[in-house]
Amino acid sequence: MRILVSFLGRARQPNQAEGYRWAKYRLENQGCRPASASDGMEKPRNRAGSHAAAQQPLSAGSEDIFETQYFGLGLARRLQVDRLLLLGTASSMWDVLLEQQLVRPEAVKIAGLSEDDRLALIEACQAGAVTRPLLEQFRPALEALTGQRLTLELIPMALDSESQARILSRLAELLQPGDEVVFDITHGLRHLAMLALVAAILLERLRRIRVADIYYGALEARAEDGVAPVVNLSGMLDLLRWIQAFSAYDAGGNYSVFQPLFHHPVPPPAKLPRLSQAAFEQSCFSVSQARKHLLPYLTLLQASANPPLKLFAPELAARLAWIRQQHRDEWELAVGDAALDRGDYLRAAAHYQEAFISRRLRHRPHAQRRDAREEAEESLARQFEAYRNLRNLRNLLVHGDRSKNWQGRKEILDLLTDEVRMCQAISGWRNELERKIQPGELAAAGALD
Repeated sequence: MRILVSFLGRARQPNQAEGYRWAKYRLENQGCRPASASDGMEKPRNRAGSHAAAQQPLSAGSEDIFETQYFGLGLARRLQVDRLLLLGTASSMWDVLLEQQLVRPEAVKIAGLSEDDRLALIEACQAGAVTRPLLEQFRPALEALTGQRLTLELIPMALDSESQARILSRLAELLQPGDEVVFDITHGLRHLAMLALVAAILLERLRRIRVADIYYGALEARAEDGVAPVVNLSGMLDLLRWIQAFSAYDAGGNYSVFQPLFHHPVPPPAKLPRLSQAAFEQSCFSVSQARKHLLPYLTLLQASANPPLKLFAPELAARLAWIRQQHRDEWELAVGDAALDRGDYLRAAAHYQEAFISRRLRHRPHAQRRDAREEAEESLARQFEAYRNLRNLRNLLVHGDRSKNWQGRKEILDLLTDEVRMCQAISGWRNELERKIQPGELAAAGALD
């Protein structure tokens, strides 16, 4: 279901002649299909008494100019949403929204409301005393008048963190996983626009709801022809999605979190390997294969026309800097360092083990052969206590054996009780082995290939 979430502004003041003003807006490059006459969404008569021109379907990439008083309602019609979710406080212009639909001669009959009903709503709005039951009383009339399926939701002023959290919680209840949501932040209290941005991220991450766009009808930016632009703020969402992706990657080291961001809003010029495959290969300790899948992305980072990607390219390039290195041991050391930084001690120890095997076998013709690597590992274990400690710690972490039957050094077992000491120990062993093991150096036992 496609849903537009829109905010209502505050109630009219006693000296205020009218609520929402008629205005023309330009919606560009959305590829939306406007309402047809059969949708019951014909524009009410304007002040001159004539009907607006009939709406015609739009093609992708076209621009659409429409006239409306309440922007959210006009946008809902242009986007043809399945439901319009209106959020307003106890003093919002609920009465204005209703009264502006009653200008057509037949509207009063359609609404089926008495003068007393209308006055009751006006008085409640002016007194800041609108209630949910009162809104529900008027909802059928508003649906009949607008041709929109409506949800009228009363929200607090959101002046503190508790009430802000209540609004976010209520939005999560009103929307369902799989829904596509568009936000309109044109009206309403100004700080609610920030809340809408937070809501968009919350709904995407926790409710699996797709937030398509965030719109603002910029009446104050009218052009010389009197038409105001409709500003699409979904680029801000893209930036937040990138920030979230970096947080997820730094926490888990999974490249696939960046995959959808390379295709939005500007698809890459050529088909790229799946980042999920690179993540899979690296999780299986096949760092060489992971690097192969990542290399095309370095070129893309340097030449992309994707605006968010251009902004975040230096940060992502820094995290992929290891793939610029030429040798397997350098890749494995870098991946191990990243694992150590995020507290993944098992992977750090395992990658360091493989790195120093690769370092010892660098330039050897059979460096990838299993028998050569096994012999190199045994040679390193005989020669360096630091390597034995890495291997023992890895085995200990794999098996989770904290029993008294542990056959290794007690100092290794004790590391399981102190994360700071474990990190320092692994880092120390890694640095010691990097200093002592020269690339291509073989043990005294002789050639391994």
